[in-house]
Amino acid sequence: MEVPEAFICPISGDIMKEPVVDPEGNTYERNEIETWLTRIQTSPITRTILNKEQLSPNRALKEAIDKFLEDNPAPLIKNLDIIDMKNKDNKVSIDSTGMNIRDKTFISINMGMIIVV
Repeated sequence: MEVPEAFICPISGDIMKEPVVDPEGNTYERNEIETWLTRIQTSPITRTILNKEQLSPNRALKEAIDKFLEDNPAPLIKNLDIIDMKNKDNKVSIDSTGMNIRDKTFISINMGMIIVV
């Protein structure tokens, strides 16, 4: 079964284990957002000023994620599964769920997103 998008951290792209919510209602994995805030003191989504003291546990989401994982021990994350960076000349091959991208120029990996052109 596919993982609901609300269960995925927008920074890491992984299922959250300890979700926290900011004052604007955006939810992140605690470790990911705290690491982010050590480098950049703004929300990764809205770019408003944010600090870790403003984060609160998202208990309802945590319970929903735990129940989902209990009922679905091998969930499918609709995200990149394998990144093959072995091609020469700055070309990248990406295998992902239901999608293949070949012979594209790799630009960067930023916040769990891979940018290719």
